[in-house]
Parts: sequence; structure tokens; C-alpha cells
Amino acid sequence: METSSQIDVASVPPLSSTSASARSRSSSPTRRLNPRQYRASALKRASIVIEAELPEEVDARVQRVLGVATTNGDRLGRIAKRLQQRARDCVREQVDEAEWAKGLNAVIEDIDAADIKCHNGRGMNLPVRRPEHGAIPNARLEFMQEVLPKVRQPQPIDTLLKRFRDGAPVPANLGMRLPDTMAISSQIILRRPRPDICVGLSPRTHPLWHQARDKLDEFQANEILFSDLSGSQGGLYFPFLFVEAKSGISGGTLHEAQNQAAVAAAAALRVIHTLATLATPPDAEADLATTPFAGISPALLRLRSPLVFSITSEGPVHELWAHFLDLGSGEYRMTFLDCHRTTTPHGALALTTCLANILR
Repeated sequence: METSSQIDVASVPPLSSTSASARSRSSSPTRRLNPRQYRASALKRASIVIEAELPEEVDARVQRVLGVATTNGDRLGRIAKRLQQRARDCVREQVDEAEWAKGLNAVIEDIDAADIKCHNGRGMNLPVRRPEHGAIPNARLEFMQEVLPKVRQPQPIDTLLKRFRDGAPVPANLGMRLPDTMAISSQIILRRPRPDICVGLSPRTHPLWHQARDKLDEFQANEILFSDLSGSQGGLYFPFLFVEAKSGISGGTLHEAQNQAAVAAAAALRVIHTLATLATPPDAEADLATTPFAGISPALLRLRSPLVFSITSEGPVHELWAHFLDLGSGEYRMTFLDCHRTTTPHGALALTTCLANILR
């Protein structure tokens, strides 16, 4: 068993390997899993863990982000009051999830943080690159399959039966296992994230940004590093905050929102980790293999084990989550931080303050 101090960089597959496997993947049929099956099967096989323990080092980083005292409390208070009023209106009018997402989108726009870009996943005019058909207007932001974690596929039923015919013992619960293993000539896949809100970097004011953007676009075209997870050329790079909103009235639940946020965040973590791997000098890699953390700057180590956030909601109930990559196991872990009901003054202000600290 690996200890937390032993970092297995190879346990996190590079993005290029996923791209190759995606192109060579067969067209086997897939079966639609319900949210419980999807978490127990697809997410588990993609090394995505929900409700994970938060290590002390990661917890300290979370507190450095969220525990900062605000210097513009009056302004955030006004934003929170608007959020609270909107939430109460949404409850009375029994709106769908799109309206709930608009409330948080308005908060993010009011905070107006520098060098970030926010995509509202519904009703936006976002050109999606399709070389064979050109740009498609009014498309919803959707991640590319290449950026998603790889999914370990189960053995097909004919392989299992052959082993049993060759003398291997037949498990007593074989009949119960068949649906979960997707044995009937199908494969398990992660659904491509389509977050209601996606926030990432767009540092147009930085003097070196144009040069960096050209290099990132070159890496993207050559499938070395997918900094634009949707491939939309929309100007949003390295997303670090996701919102998945459900209304409850239309059937969406927090369980579903958590599943969706977990996959979106895993893709973001994978991309940032790949960036750190590309930026690490070869001699630092050698030091890392023998002595953990030797020869690598603290900033680069934080990229190797990046941290992103998500908000999942059902109506006025909003959960705040932290996502991080465990380098020892290669797992994409999701940890619950707090819950806020935005129809109350305290809940609306607390969530607004958290958003302001994440975006600063």
C-alpha cells in the first residue's frame, strides 16, 4: 500500500493517452445508468470518489482560499440580499433549474473578479468548433471526451463464462453482478459534462497573456494539453469552479448534481495536473522519484495536486465542494465543505462570501 508521501505520477494517465484511446474505442452499445448505478459503476471505475476525507495539507489550502476576511463586506451584503430575494421568488414561482442557475450567475457577474471568464451553460451564444460543419451558434458548453478520466472496463460476460468453463469457481452472486458489470457487450462511459456554470481563467490584462494563449492553443491543436476543456475557442482556460443546479420540481436531485460536478472537476484536475507535469524539469522528476517534493517549487507542487471547487444545488439548498487529485492513488476526490440555504440572510451572505473568495 502506498503512503500519502509516495507520489505515483504515472498513476494519473496523460491527456494524450485518453485522446488516443477515444479514437480507437469501439462503437459498442452503452446502457443508461440511473444516478446510483452511475456513481457506483462509472465514477468508481474512473477513480472518482465522492465524500472523501480531506487531508490536512489540502484542508489548509482550502482554508487559505475560503478563510480570508472580506474587505468589501457592504458590497457583498448588497449582492447577497439580491440573491436572497431572487431565491425566495424562485421558491414561490416553482421555477426550473435554469432559473436557479441564473441566480448564481448574477452573483458571479456582480462580484466582477479580474481575469476570469464565466460561461452560463444555458442559452449562451458559444461557437463550438466542428471542422466539418463550421461553428454552431447557441450551443451549450460541453466538455470533450478527450479530457475525461479513463474508465476501467469490466470483463465481458463471455470472458467470465470461459473462465468458469475452464474450471474457475462460479461466484454465488453471479446473477446479481451481471447488471453492475455491464456484461452484455456494452461499455461504461462517463457522460460529457455540461455544467450550468463554468468559471475559468481569461487573464486578458496580463502582459504575457497573448503569448501564453498562443502556446496553449498550439498545445490544444496538437492534443498535448487541453486547456480549453470544451474545445469551443470561447476564451475560457483551466476552469476551476463549476455549478450544477437542480430544481427538485423537475426531477433533478442533489445526487445527480454531485455526479455531474464530480466528473467536470475531475477533468479540470486532470488538465491542471498535466500542465504541471509538462512544466516540471526532467531533473526535478528524478528527484521526485527518490525523495518526495525534492527539487520542485511549492507552486508547482500545488499544480501537481490542484484544487478546484463546485456548487451543487437543489432549489435554494446549495452545497459547496472541494475537489483535489490524490497523487498516491490517482483518485479524483470530492469533499463536502458546507451547505447554505439562500432564502435566509445568513445562507445567502455565506455563499456569496465563499464565491468572492474563490474568485478573487
